Amino acid sequence: IRLIRLCFVLRVQHQCRRNRLTIFGEDAWNARRQRMTESYAVAAENIATLRRIQLTFALVSVFALMFILYELYRTRKANLNLKTILSEKQAMLRRDYLTGISNGFHFDERLGRLFQEPRRDFSILYLDLDRFKQINDTFGHAAGDAVLRHVAASLKAQAREDDLVARFGGD
Repeated sequence: IRLIRLCFVLRVQHQCRRNRLTIFGEDAWNARRQRMTESYAVAAENIATLRRIQLTFALVSVFALMFILYELYRTRKANLNLKTILSEKQAMLRRDYLTGISNGFHFDERLGRLFQEPRRDFSILYLDLDRFKQINDTFGHAAGDAVLRHVAASLKAQAREDDLVARFGGD
């Protein structure tokens, strides 16, 4: 009997629900459909917004990477230019601008290295041009410069490859 009563109660409750759905069903269903449609529209809008954000982030990332690579290229190119300029300046620091042979700074530097090497024999030959001031005074500085260049070229031509020809001062 109890089982029959329980089944009857369940049927009555089920019929009540069915009656409620029948009475209020269409309005409730339309309202629920409206809410679901709005919910889907909001979700679709959120998805579209997220996709736009992702696309924007991807584009910004690509442009940032391109900018970084371009700046890296420019930096490396500038570093190469600076290395070239530095090596040229270092060469100029050790060369006499007029004759093209080594200057006193390079001579001192090389002599210091020679003194540090054990058991290394070397000789120093010091030359001075007599009456060089008279050449400058009589024929002009251009002629004196030509004499200096000629003497330097002659000495350099006679020196061995590992010999050093240097100019210290005015002559």
